Amino acid sequence: MSVSTQIDQRRSRRIQTSLTAVVRIKDGKNRALKETANIISISRNGAGFYLGRKCKIGQLVSLLMQPPTNLRCYDYQKRFYRVWGLVQHCYAVNEQTNYYVGIAFIGKFAPNGHRKNPSRSYRLCGIGEDGLW
Repeated sequence: MSVSTQIDQRRSRRIQTSLTAVVRIKDGKNRALKETANIISISRNGAGFYLGRKCKIGQLVSLLMQPPTNLRCYDYQKRFYRVWGLVQHCYAVNEQTNYYVGIAFIGKFAPNGHRKNPSRSYRLCGIGEDGLW
């Protein structure tokens, strides 16, 4: 299924963009992995981008980027915006092992217990007044 053919049921409209972000994830062996990704769509609630590695649904990721102020939920004056998100979907898009990843932003900080168990899987349970899941 292509990104453009998915039914859009998001709370805020995603816009097409050419932002770059540093994506950090932990693999199953608790190794920190870092990759630069081109954000292709973004909203206050989430983002879509391509990665060279597959992610698991519910996996926690950290993004460091420079989105416009109107797409931020905090740190409006800072140059760089770090936000944590949960992988909602991930699928292969070509033979070069590129993956399209869609995440829901959950906030400025990782959930409690993340450092003790970085491979833990999470699920969304609702959206807060600040617009974060």
